[in-house]
Amino acid sequence: MVRRFRKDEFALQESFRSGRESDVDNDRLRQLLESDPQRTARELAQDLIVHYATITRHLHRLGKAHKLAQWVIHDLTERDRQRRGGHSVAVIEAHRQLAEVHHHRR
Repeated sequence: MVRRFRKDEFALQESFRSGRESDVDNDRLRQLLESDPQRTARELAQDLIVHYATITRHLHRLGKAHKLAQWVIHDLTERDRQRRGGHSVAVIEAHRQLAEVHHHRR
């Protein structure tokens, strides 16, 4: 870019680049993502036989963003709330028992 300005080339549009063409078929990449949206970029790179960075660049160009692989339920049913409450009570009780055992060992 600096070279272009030194040559008095102030146009902002892209010019032809002699770099290598992309090895990634974006249609194939989209197809792989649609078949399994939870695939990692490394798995996609392995399937398409390209470098991981190439896949992440293409995913970015396709408007894809990396999100957490584990999803949390936002709309809990009454049963889900009760189960969570039960698990919480069990964890608190286990912690209390461990603290008690630890205290008696002193």
